[in-house]
Amino acid sequence: MVTAPTPARTDSLSAPLAALLPWVAGGVALAFRLPFCVSTPQDPDGVRFVRALLRYDLVQGHPHPPGYPLFIALGSAVHRLGPSPAWSLSLISALALSALIILFTRWCIPRVGPSAAAQAAALLMLVPLSTTLSARPLSDMLGAAIGWWALLSATRPAADARRTAALSALVLLVRASTFALCAPALILALGRDRRHRVVAVAVFALITVLGYLPVIIVTGLGCFLRLVFHHGTGHFQRFGGTVITQPDLVARSRAFLWTLWTHCLGGGWADRPTHLLAAGAIVTATSLVGLTALLRGADTPVRTSRLVAGSALFYAAWAYFGQNILWSPRHLLPILPALAWCFGVGVSALSRRWSRAAPAVVLVALVSLAHESFRLARTQRDAPPPTSSLALWLSHHTDAAHTVIATAQLGPWIRALIPAARVIDIQDAHDLSRLRLTATDTLFVTSEVHGVSFVRGHVRARFVRDRYVNPALYDIAIIEVAPLVYGCR
Repeated sequence: MVTAPTPARTDSLSAPLAALLPWVAGGVALAFRLPFCVSTPQDPDGVRFVRALLRYDLVQGHPHPPGYPLFIALGSAVHRLGPSPAWSLSLISALALSALIILFTRWCIPRVGPSAAAQAAALLMLVPLSTTLSARPLSDMLGAAIGWWALLSATRPAADARRTAALSALVLLVRASTFALCAPALILALGRDRRHRVVAVAVFALITVLGYLPVIIVTGLGCFLRLVFHHGTGHFQRFGGTVITQPDLVARSRAFLWTLWTHCLGGGWADRPTHLLAAGAIVTATSLVGLTALLRGADTPVRTSRLVAGSALFYAAWAYFGQNILWSPRHLLPILPALAWCFGVGVSALSRRWSRAAPAVVLVALVSLAHESFRLARTQRDAPPPTSSLALWLSHHTDAAHTVIATAQLGPWIRALIPAARVIDIQDAHDLSRLRLTATDTLFVTSEVHGVSFVRGHVRARFVRDRYVNPALYDIAIIEVAPLVYGCR
């Protein structure tokens, strides 16, 4: 992608090396991620994607609506070459991070200089969200990469609305929620490029329709629309963790800030290595210096800064109000490049003022983050997720013919690993009273069911993993419920 012709910062790297830097950074990112791509799904959404590669069926939630057709198509293409479904999708995520690093570094070099751009790219690669999601079978990383490609295409001096429209449509085929990131850029591009406005809208509509056409053919138009509507209303009214279902703004704000500090800036917490406290403080302070410089017009042209900042803020607002930020930090992944951009500007500003001390201090922080990144990557690759361990325990310690498993979120996971299991999806522990089981049945409930702590029963097994690898389901128990809790006949 061609960047805006802004004045390059003074830097010790020669022009040829600076031109090569984005590709080196992308190659390093890919080489770092490939050994850590996982062959086991890490969460319920990952299970849905894996099962979609084996048998695409929106009715069964493989994957859930709207269907992620481009992500599944790319994963299927890799899977046909031999790798397992989970590893195939993980590879797509690793390649997406590499592409994002190349795009981001190339865009940053004219604005902050090669050295600062390289350090910003390193931050983007090493923070916990990038570490985990770039080696996991989820569409988040690919959606972020294409979303930023669409956004940055609108920052070109002679932006072509057709390009921005095409890339924005691809975002809808990968991860629809990330469209909030590039929507402002698309609107601006359509407003500026009057010559190609009609064609751009047609391109956007055509790519979107053609992308979802195979899904509609397989599912049926009426069924597809019902599933999308049902899932959309459910996201906002039942299970999506939005401000409608979780209206406590204090809790949402605390979760948002905690995610920024720990997952996006790499800061330490009570259950993390102590050295991350210093690393997070350095990264945060440097980013604030960069943000201050940007507010003073350090990046030229100012319109570019406003577009990127406005788009990132618009997405952040969407994540705050419309996504499950209480339990899923991954929803903040698309704002990471904006934070890395502020960090790069801060590195450039501090290096000009303290040419020796500033780079050394920043390097210490990045080394600290690299150490933690390797730890998280190894944990994700080598330690089984609690959901997988729970399903394995059930397969070894229960009789499927006489066991009923009630769960709120783990149904797809358990059914995938134990096809013979009798799984009942419930919303709340009160639903247990409506079950009608035989006297020979044994009822187990998973601990993520709301209100299960008030149910009489005892914990049969518990599975815990690093919560920075599995933020939502890092501690899961399987509870055997006393017979009197539910109706027997």
